[in-house]
Amino acid sequence: MPHSFHNLYHRDGRHAGKTGAYLSACVFYTLLCGDPIGLSNIVEKDGRLLADLADKDASLLQEAARNAVAKHGIT
Repeated sequence: MPHSFHNLYHRDGRHAGKTGAYLSACVFYTLLCGDPIGLSNIVEKDGRLLADLADKDASLLQEAARNAVAKHGIT
């Protein structure tokens, strides 16, 4: 299992961590806009850094989102 999928949850075990939130965002992006491959691995809002994933991890999560949407025929 890729390293990226080990930290999907916040340490409380109930909420998405930064990696899980990024994966969720990639799934929504795929559903609403299309292929997520190539999205930025850095997420900021109002000057606040929300996520800063390694390029390799972001690519794996983008691919997982694309594959999940394609596999399950969600449109």
